[in-house]
Amino acid sequence: MPLSPEAEEQLGLFAANANWHLLHPLDWERYFDFILGTHERNEDALPSEIRAFLMSAGGTDEAADEIADFYDQARDLLRYYDQQT
Repeated sequence: MPLSPEAEEQLGLFAANANWHLLHPLDWERYFDFILGTHERNEDALPSEIRAFLMSAGGTDEAADEIADFYDQARDLLRYYDQQT
């Protein structure tokens, strides 16, 4: 499923400001905003879509892989939390 315009905007904000060699806490906050936004809109982005987006925005292979994998783990945690509440 392609990223929604809202998700692209949030991920783009993260990607445009990220320090790809060592993410700053503010970088993580922008990425968390992207994750929470997709969760609140009940969107599921594929890690491969996130990776491709980040690579096109100048991300390194290693960083794009790690950040995309983190998305999946964070979404699993949020779904689990929703089931518990």
